[in-house]
Amino acid sequence: MTNSKSMKSISTYLLLLFFIVVNKVYSQSPNVIVIIADDMGWSQVSTGLTNLNNPSDFYETPNLATLASEGIAFPYGYVNGSNCAPTRAALLSGQYASRPTNNIFAVDNLNRGGNSTLLIGPDNGLPSGVDELPKEAITLAETMKTAGYATVHLGKYHVGENEATNVSDNAATDQGFDVNYGGGTKGNPGNYFASNSGAPYTFGSNIGPELDPYADPYTAAESLMLAGDNSLTGTAKHVTDAMADAAMDFIDTHINSPFFMHFSNYAIHGPFNPSDARPDLRVKYEAKAISNPSSMGHDRKPGQAALAEGMDQTIGRLIDYLKTTADPRNPGKMLSENTLVYFISDNGGAVHSDDAGPLRGMKGEWYEGGIRSVSIVWSEASWLVNKGTINSTPIVGFDIYPTFVEAAGGTLPASYDIDGVSHWQLLTNGTALNRDALYWHYPGYLIDSNRDARPVSIIRKGDYKLIYNYETESYELYHLINDISETTNLLAGSPDLATLTIGNGMSTDLRNHLINISAPLPTYRSNGQTVSLPYIISTTGSGPNSTAGCQPSSGYEAFWDFDLASNLNDASGNNHNPTLSPSGAITYDDIDFKEGDRSVVFNGTEAIQYATNSTSPDSFLNLITNSRSIMAWIKPSSLTGIQDIFDEGGQNRGIAIRLNNSNLEAIVRETSSVADQISASFPDDGDWHHITFIYSEASTLQKLYIDGVEVATSSSAPAPIASHYSFGGIGGKLSGNDSFQNASDAFFIGKMDAFVVYNDVVLTPTQISDSACSGTLSAQGLDANVTSIYPNPFEDQLQVDITAFTNDVKVTLFDMLGKTILIKNYKEKTFSISLEHLDKGVYLLQMEVNNKLITQKVIKR
Repeated sequence: MTNSKSMKSISTYLLLLFFIVVNKVYSQSPNVIVIIADDMGWSQVSTGLTNLNNPSDFYETPNLATLASEGIAFPYGYVNGSNCAPTRAALLSGQYASRPTNNIFAVDNLNRGGNSTLLIGPDNGLPSGVDELPKEAITLAETMKTAGYATVHLGKYHVGENEATNVSDNAATDQGFDVNYGGGTKGNPGNYFASNSGAPYTFGSNIGPELDPYADPYTAAESLMLAGDNSLTGTAKHVTDAMADAAMDFIDTHINSPFFMHFSNYAIHGPFNPSDARPDLRVKYEAKAISNPSSMGHDRKPGQAALAEGMDQTIGRLIDYLKTTADPRNPGKMLSENTLVYFISDNGGAVHSDDAGPLRGMKGEWYEGGIRSVSIVWSEASWLVNKGTINSTPIVGFDIYPTFVEAAGGTLPASYDIDGVSHWQLLTNGTALNRDALYWHYPGYLIDSNRDARPVSIIRKGDYKLIYNYETESYELYHLINDISETTNLLAGSPDLATLTIGNGMSTDLRNHLINISAPLPTYRSNGQTVSLPYIISTTGSGPNSTAGCQPSSGYEAFWDFDLASNLNDASGNNHNPTLSPSGAITYDDIDFKEGDRSVVFNGTEAIQYATNSTSPDSFLNLITNSRSIMAWIKPSSLTGIQDIFDEGGQNRGIAIRLNNSNLEAIVRETSSVADQISASFPDDGDWHHITFIYSEASTLQKLYIDGVEVATSSSAPAPIASHYSFGGIGGKLSGNDSFQNASDAFFIGKMDAFVVYNDVVLTPTQISDSACSGTLSAQGLDANVTSIYPNPFEDQLQVDITAFTNDVKVTLFDMLGKTILIKNYKEKTFSISLEHLDKGVYLLQMEVNNKLITQKVIKR
């Protein structure tokens, strides 16, 4: 009995030990490799697994086909940039380009469209303008090194300098790589072949000298292995083959520890003339272009196809090495059984859009052909599940950062934004990826003979992709499953409610994303002003809020502009949407306004209710208030009696602005008996005027401005205004006494436009002056002897007479979306403006003369 118990205990112990050992074996940190192809289009491979059965009929990539069949193919794999450096920077930093420790949106700069584009892109890369990562970036290599990994970079780096010329402390070995084989700032190899112009053999200056030890000519054995004969013996070494040699040497040296390999091919980037490919492959594809031409246009550059097969051979050599090399960390196993390999391309094809098969676009562009990548995950490890499958999950390049770190059992850096999402659970147990949407932001230009990329922001969510175009302030919506070529913009024409609802949700997500990552925006070339964030698509089908006319200073919490796109709703995107009281239709004036495309008309019985209680969307107007700025354009019908312009709170505590006959008044009330009131005369001219109120508890200050000029001030404003729940409003107090302790029947009569409220912001005099367009005159308000613009409406020409002014005049014409139609200087005092080319509609004419800004709404019939 004792022996039986003893044997059972021993058996239990051995079984436990077995599971401990097995667990230890399979918990060994896997080796991780990312292989990057340069400029490989989605369909420039011979497998159909990675591209929804749209393979090339010319390129031959059998080793990639094997990886896709043995591993997992991701036909909806994306990269973060549409050209080289942005994708590499995102992968290595784990971040969107908008993060300050990335900041690479483009190769070179964001203004590769000439000097006459409508917009100007922001700075790109380092302060010097070079497209490299800053040394402050915490790269994937640094994080993997912290996790105990040996790290190596091979080939094209492009986001940092080579150690030999390093002036920015951002060479690969400064950024976490133990060894750098050839990487530097250059984006192409210059020459793919080594030369012995100065013995020994070396690669060109675009390739770092660390690869030179592998530059000797092909041996007979190498020729037989690669070409199947001795044709390469003694000929110059191709850098793609040298990279494979260096990679295997590195693994041999570091085989006893886990390693991270960043294998970044120069292929199949240009130059891709036949002479840039290995001779045996060059001959093959030149002959194939004649004997078996491509119906897809893929024989356009036979040299590029030859480069692709050479790269495919190198990948095959590396994978074969993993499959046949014993892993000393896992006795009885090969390296392939504990190595995770990702293959991606850095962007779309560089020669023609047909490199991407049915996808629209190419390298540098933001349709699918520019950003969808050949994407494969491979391992022979038992922990990789669902081998041999196609996974339709959308993934993106910088996901590799958190994936590799989680695979390594490492820790992501603290106080550092990682925007990618780990695939590790997806790969090891099939768990769905926890991400709602993918985003891209490109605030600049890349225009040449092949490409026309302009400022855009993009979201892919579910099966849909939404593109916002900053130049035209317009959206494109595509269903990527039903419309793989992005040919049908679902928002064109008269979209139905279901489509608008999709657009509304996606545009809201896109706008919020851009705000959350502090995405830099382009500016208008004409005036230096920053473009607006993408508007939120209305479910009523209306377009964007117009940005014509005088715009308020940024940073507002609520912006009721009363334009066609928003009606009474908040145009800020913060959803402070009020209601009309009494309910019913309100009148707008689309001829007489100061901002956007119309103003709102109050008839003396209406008010816009903005808040009711602490749970309303506008509870910021109910809460403790330390500072407040409020501005609006108003045009009262008369200066008679009391007219409430704005009220938050009421007779016990709050803030209010009103007209009291010919005076503009403001009050800050702390309690029913403690308040501070200021007053100033309001112009009695029947025209538009800009009013601003500011309150600062910290300075015990309140002020009033009219047309950008300070007209009243007090340094006795009370302490913070405590919570003040009430039925406040614009144009009238809805119930109870207002903050002046006046009855709630003093409604405003007249027009208002661009009503703006800032929370915890005290605007500066400059911001107030700019928002008021100080010096701006309405042409309607000028004496006919001063200026004359006629006929209006017009058909083909406008006549302008400004004889009362002495200086030249600059004329700018905007459409009602704020897009600049015409900019021209005139020296004459009487001139005509030819506008035959314009479509019928409403436009805003703006004239700058004698330091004044004259605006006039004009209509073409």
